[in-house]
Amino acid sequence: MAQAARNEKNSKFNDKAWKSHASERKGRKHAASTGTQPFCNLEIITRPPVLIPRWETEEWTTRVTSLLYSRLHNLAKPIHILDVCTGSGCIALSLAHNMPANTCFVRGIDISSQALTLANLNLQTFRSNNLIKNDITFSKVDIMNDNEIAGFVQNDQPAFDLILSNPPYISREQYEKLGDEVKLWEDEIALIADDNGTAFHSRIINLAANGLLKRLNGCSVVPRLVMEFGADQQGATIMREMERSKFTSIEVWKDGVGRDRCVVGSISQ
Repeated sequence: MAQAARNEKNSKFNDKAWKSHASERKGRKHAASTGTQPFCNLEIITRPPVLIPRWETEEWTTRVTSLLYSRLHNLAKPIHILDVCTGSGCIALSLAHNMPANTCFVRGIDISSQALTLANLNLQTFRSNNLIKNDITFSKVDIMNDNEIAGFVQNDQPAFDLILSNPPYISREQYEKLGDEVKLWEDEIALIADDNGTAFHSRIINLAANGLLKRLNGCSVVPRLVMEFGADQQGATIMREMERSKFTSIEVWKDGVGRDRCVVGSISQ
């Protein structure tokens, strides 16, 4: 009986994994054939070498939007949101589109000029169709460069209420095992990170804890920092880093096939 239960569990997991893989391939095929990818009620324009929006990212972006909606009655003024490693702009644009008008200011930053060109093309396209309800801008910033971060923060006061990121999180070893359908489309700078794929997470945590994220009195039902990750072991590493930086309410969000996908947390005075 126990063996049968384990077999059933493994079968379900394998079925989920297959569905995840099939969905991923379908998404890439759709983007390649149509030049767009559905994401949170928008058709995001896609072009190589910019990362194609993933369904996993869409899931947690939708969850964040729903949580923000639940707190709108407590908002005295628009919230300031930062999307780090914005890529095509899909996360930032979805918030600017789906949040009620004039409830948020969204900033997207990336190191890639090609990504920012695409993000701004998406923004212009959606604005021309009256799909953007909130203030949103995209800027070129290397988050690993202290001088660039200092300049960005100085020009974009106050600090942010919420930081979101789908950063590079694939190790060099993992990257070498990826299929050509990924390598031939997507720039490796959007995929690869040092420290077993957690270098960007560590940097974002450090910046958030040292002034990029507002410190609030009390707690909120909405996480203040949300970061996507890949390999299961990355979650524990990122959570320990957040604990060391005095984040609270740290937890992992799973994706639709049951895999650990995001680390979230809050920070207060």
